[in-house]
Order: sequence, then structure tokens, then C-alpha cells
Amino acid sequence: MERRGDELVLRLGGYADADGHVGSAEADWGDGAPRFTLYRDGALAAERTSSVVGIDVDPTPGRYRAELNVRAPSLRLSTRRDITLEFTPAHADPDLTLPFTAIGFAPSLDLTNTAETHRTMQIPITLTSQGAASEVRTVGVEVSYDDGATWQKTPVSRHSGAWRTRVKNPARPGYVSLRGHVVNAGRGPRGVATRNAAGTGRPALCRPLGP
Repeated sequence: MERRGDELVLRLGGYADADGHVGSAEADWGDGAPRFTLYRDGALAAERTSSVVGIDVDPTPGRYRAELNVRAPSLRLSTRRDITLEFTPAHADPDLTLPFTAIGFAPSLDLTNTAETHRTMQIPITLTSQGAASEVRTVGVEVSYDDGATWQKTPVSRHSGAWRTRVKNPARPGYVSLRGHVVNAGRGPRGVATRNAAGTGRPALCRPLGP
């Protein structure tokens, strides 16, 4: 994400695997285009059906919230991704790379991207920053076992600079969805939710990793 004068330029990837290969949110899964929405001070500022956008914005400071929603129910894993970013960009001259920290998850899965049922997993949390992002102040994670209908907080710990969370897999075969948020010092939250992030007890198709 960049601020170029009075234009916001956003390039938000849709998918990535454990080896860092990036997949585009523009890929046609037969479910329509991604939906991007930008709010300024709580009011709708722009809507697009793309994950790569350039939007002219007011030169005066304001509080922005960017949301990207990607749906792919035809896939076995990562059937839905919701990304939210909050920031206060001022007019930039020259261009400015906005400071952000993205959160992701790197669970230990087998070659079919499946974990054992009825097992407690320690899941490393990945934090990737761009621009002059400040120190991470807060990390939170939630888990869902019913495709995002309900969510439960999971314990998050930090040791030697590395963050991780603990998730209890269900006793029966199914799927686990993860939702995380990170807050940098002095800045607002941003988060990502991945539905059906991992399978338990049956095979899945792609390994999830945060944006």
C-alpha cells in the first residue's frame, strides 16, 4: 500500500503458500470478483471489484478503513478471506509506503494439508511488515469450528520475539477457521480472517498463510 500525493494505491494479494508463492485474488474460482471497500471517517469512500486499486482521496488527514473480501467456496481450503486495514495517511510527496504489519498463520500439517483430530496444535504466527511499521503492541487470534458462525479466543504467547497460538482440533473430521488481528504501537488494528484454514481428519487442497 502506498500514498502517492493524493492517491492511495493498494495491491492486496489473495493467497500464499508456506514457501512464499503468491496467488492472486483475481483468480476466477467461478465465484465472482473480490470486493474492495474503502471508508473514510466511517463513511463509504469507494468500492471496487479488484484487489489492485488506485483511489483519489482528500488531501486532509482522515481515518481510513480498507476491507478486502475474497470468496472461493469451490476450494477445499481458504474458502473465504476477509482482510481489514486501518490507517491515517496524510498527503505524501514524494510517494510513501504506508507502514503496516500483516498477520498470518503457519500450522504444521501433513502433505494433504490435514492435521490430526482431537489434538492440541501450537501454531506459529507470522508477522510481515512494510514501510516504517512501528513495534507490534498486540496480537490476537480467534478460532471457529463452524465456518465462521461463532468464534472463540485462543491463547497467544510470545517467546524470544516469536508469537504463537494454541488451538484444540475438533474430535471429528472437519475444518478449522482462523482470525487474527495485530495492533502496532500508536496505530489502529488490522486483521485477517481465513475460513476453513485447515482440515482435520480429511484431505484439503492448499495450505493457508496470511497476506
